[in-house]
Amino acid sequence: MSILRAIRDKLASIDEVVPVLVFFEMIYLAVGQFIIWVILPVDKPYVALGFAIGVGFAVLSSIQNSMLLRGALSRGKRKTASAGMVIFMLIRIAAISAIIILAIRFKFCSAVAVLVGVLAIQAGVYFEPMVRKRREKKEKALKEAQNTEACTNVRDMSSELIEDSRHIEEDSGGNGPERETYHTYEKELQENLQENLQEDAQGSEGDRSR
Repeated sequence: MSILRAIRDKLASIDEVVPVLVFFEMIYLAVGQFIIWVILPVDKPYVALGFAIGVGFAVLSSIQNSMLLRGALSRGKRKTASAGMVIFMLIRIAAISAIIILAIRFKFCSAVAVLVGVLAIQAGVYFEPMVRKRREKKEKALKEAQNTEACTNVRDMSSELIEDSRHIEEDSGGNGPERETYHTYEKELQENLQENLQEDAQGSEGDRSR
């Protein structure tokens, strides 16, 4: 598990979406290999190798795409990112074409299986938006819960301090400089509580607008 966690963290350091893409591509590989070895009446090693090569190419393409896009956008060069993506797409087409030609020429694996395996990249692209949306909903709900809890804690603390200050004021007879000090303190607590409530409300409105 520690090795898998390390791999996931490494992929997430490239882009948070890469682990999701690779995960669904691995699911695609597992399902495809199961179908090849258990169901299809074909030359199993011949087809399975081609399928694995295609999926491996799709995984490398997903990682390279994310690295290229992140590197270009981190420098604020969107035009460079677009040009780089086009160039990389052409290189990728040339590479997969070379693999298919070699597979046909030397017959070490199924060229059709390679093409089917490359489609794994579409599995990740299809499921990634749904996973991202669920993650954003969870993060939003967690943030709102934390804001609500923090606001409740501030309100409770303010109420306790105000109540304590009133008791002290009553014990002191309500005269002298203590009275002015406690009134000032009470006013500051109420203002701070009001500011926190307004900030939470503005944050919630901003999340809804997004």
